[in-house]
Amino acid sequence: MRWLARIRPVNMVIIVLTQLLVYVAYVLPISIGDPLQNYPPFIYYLLITLITCIVVAGGYIINDIFDIEIDKINKPHSVLQQPKKWMFVYKSLFIMGLILVVYVSFRLNELLFTPIYILTWLVLLHYSKRWKCKPLIGNVVVALLSSAAVLIVLAPGFSIYITYETEHFKDLFLPVIYYTAMAFMLSLMREIVKDMEDVEGDRTLHCRTLVVSAGLTKTKVLVHFFHLVTILFSLGFAYVLWEAGRIYWVGFIGLLSIVLFWQMLRINKGGAPKDFKSIQKMYKVLMVIGILFFLIEPYMYT
Repeated sequence: MRWLARIRPVNMVIIVLTQLLVYVAYVLPISIGDPLQNYPPFIYYLLITLITCIVVAGGYIINDIFDIEIDKINKPHSVLQQPKKWMFVYKSLFIMGLILVVYVSFRLNELLFTPIYILTWLVLLHYSKRWKCKPLIGNVVVALLSSAAVLIVLAPGFSIYITYETEHFKDLFLPVIYYTAMAFMLSLMREIVKDMEDVEGDRTLHCRTLVVSAGLTKTKVLVHFFHLVTILFSLGFAYVLWEAGRIYWVGFIGLLSIVLFWQMLRINKGGAPKDFKSIQKMYKVLMVIGILFFLIEPYMYT
């Protein structure tokens, strides 16, 4: 089952849950309330999720291929073996996903899907080859793609969303906007903390990540700044949601802000790779908790 670890099954489950729960909790209620019934069948949302997983799996594989030498230092127990075989898997995934996205594009008359799919693969390839060793650039790329995995669920019916506005459209999608922004910020901070964990291998092989270029102390200051921005943004959004009557979100955001402040204290004390490994995993836990809250929150008012 070692091959399964290459596609990060836990991260895959998070992606699938996120996209399905956005559909069930937010897209489905609007589509049911649409008297014209113009929304795409559920099968196309499932295909979008499958295509997303294929892209993510390909991204992990190509990253591991280019990371073989660095992983010999940072993660000697999980260095990728038989890179030629995995390159074949990578190319096969690209072709499989391309077939699916072309089919979905023509069926839904959303012809931008295919070039976006190809562009995403090119971005992930360049990230693995160059950008991940550029200060902050690689971190931002991963964070943008992570947050896009939330919004992509809206893609099959996007032209309908901008044509028809249901009575509760804004109220329903305020949390989607917030969760997308949080997915970006949590992913960005997690990626930087992961670089703190992997600093020895990156420095040895001249991979100029943020922590290698600026040093651990300055990187911690920047991560603290991102935490404060996230907390302030969350509190501001809590006020907006309170005005919209989404009081349960206010409680959730308050608890999230406390946990983020705790993360700041842990980062400030951290120094060893094992410290940062524990810290970066907490961001993933926060995403999972957010997914669960995403599901139950719309039904708390009934």
